[in-house]
Amino acid sequence: MTMSGKWKIFLVAAAVALAIIFRLRTGSPRAWLPYSGALTRVTFSTNGRISPQWISEELHIRGGVNLLSVDIESMRMHLEKFQQIRRVAIEKRYPCELSIKLEERLPILKIAANVGGEKKLLLVDGIDGEIFSPICYSREDVSRIPFAIFPIAESADKSKFTPLRGVDIVRDFIVTLRSDFPDIFSGVRFIDLENYDSRPGALWSTIKFHMKNGIVVVFGTQNFTLQLLRLDYLLQEKCAANLHRVKEINLSSSANAVVEYK
Repeated sequence: MTMSGKWKIFLVAAAVALAIIFRLRTGSPRAWLPYSGALTRVTFSTNGRISPQWISEELHIRGGVNLLSVDIESMRMHLEKFQQIRRVAIEKRYPCELSIKLEERLPILKIAANVGGEKKLLLVDGIDGEIFSPICYSREDVSRIPFAIFPIAESADKSKFTPLRGVDIVRDFIVTLRSDFPDIFSGVRFIDLENYDSRPGALWSTIKFHMKNGIVVVFGTQNFTLQLLRLDYLLQEKCAANLHRVKEINLSSSANAVVEYK
């Protein structure tokens, strides 16, 4: 091929490229926007209790609207106002699908608190200690969560409560108790965290378990498994015959368990 022929091919290719660029910059927006049809499918997933029905009602999702007109940023911001929801991911999948994924806070405790002058049941997250109102939790769901009492305070802007500090220690204790000592766990009436202090070196820190049989069990905040083994021995062996007379079992000392009788 001659040099002039190569130049002709180059010029034609350049002209085609310029025409495409011009069309994209000045032509109809549909030349570069994705094809968008009517919303016909909503996919939803979560690690918690929130239902697709609640999402649909809360976001006013209507089938048949053009997917391109759906404001997913407003949807995301609205859902993030609920403290039970830790993270939100909303995505448009053209031509007709909306995808909603939630990561919810999972409770380790439940508490009672005054909210707007009314006493309400709230839940405590097991990761960051955030306190939130339950969404889509049934009475049965809530009944399986241990009840706790501890000092709670409103945040600076009065819109929520300050998180429970050191919730990870409490969570690990409850997980160990539930999995390895289910009989003891089923006998817990409520957990008292009034004297709980998660700061390093707080040797006075204790967690009190008020049992359904009336016994109060005082735990230290270290070596949970060892303390639970001691408690199991006391309940099953040493104190079994006089269990009705036991008032308190204190396991917080690293030395010996102290049993107080009525």
